[in-house]
Amino acid sequence: MLFTLIHQRQAVYLNYKNYQREDGYSPVNTRLYTNQSQILNAVITFNPTEVAARINILIEALKSVELVDCIVLSDVVDTLSYCVVQWSSSSIIDNSLINHIACTVGKYIFELRNQQESNLRLVGRVRDVWEKLINLLWKWSQNNIEKATQADQWLVNFFSHFHDVLLPDWVLRIKLYRIGRSTDYKQFRRLLFTTLVQNQDHLPLPSIRNDESELLVQVLAEFWDSDSKWIMGKQALRQDLRTMLEQLQEIDAVGARRLADQIADSLV
Repeated sequence: MLFTLIHQRQAVYLNYKNYQREDGYSPVNTRLYTNQSQILNAVITFNPTEVAARINILIEALKSVELVDCIVLSDVVDTLSYCVVQWSSSSIIDNSLINHIACTVGKYIFELRNQQESNLRLVGRVRDVWEKLINLLWKWSQNNIEKATQADQWLVNFFSHFHDVLLPDWVLRIKLYRIGRSTDYKQFRRLLFTTLVQNQDHLPLPSIRNDESELLVQVLAEFWDSDSKWIMGKQALRQDLRTMLEQLQEIDAVGARRLADQIADSLV
């Protein structure tokens, strides 16, 4: 059924390209039709213990027709992000399935990073899939410290493997900052900070004050509040934190000056 559905999606893609060639630009509806979505979700979620195997089949089906259907992948991952809450609470599945799915789908789309979109048989936006994968990893753990500890480890693993794709996209950076400012994701926040230090071209532009810069200040504030002893024990970390805050102060990011003063007082 999965292979049949993907072949249907391929036909939609080919029709779309044909209309483009004939008319210059004629939009074709590439969304999942209701019956397609129902079939896809039923096949994927019918038996929770077989989800991992069926995700693999779905990816193989996409590869077989050389189609990158981000709409299909987004729909599947979005559905699973809701299902796993029920599954994990009833012990139907091992929670590690969440991590496995995120890494499996992430690896598939990560391998596309060096290809130009114009050279891909692409339906939808790759960014949407990354957003859904991030949701899959952390939303199920909200308001539960025990689950957040596990999600924290998975976010570290996910970000370690895929930050080369995640950080350059400002929409995904904002999503990561929103997670990083939460108290429960301590190890992820450490990794996010150290990775940003190594990739400073992804920091907010020195002439722009925006929501991203404000969120980053909130991440740094939580980083300091929850990890000040760890930071104090590492001179390089202290210097990196100062440097980042100086850049944020230059654009007058909300809260940056107050946080810098607080840290300076503590160091004295």
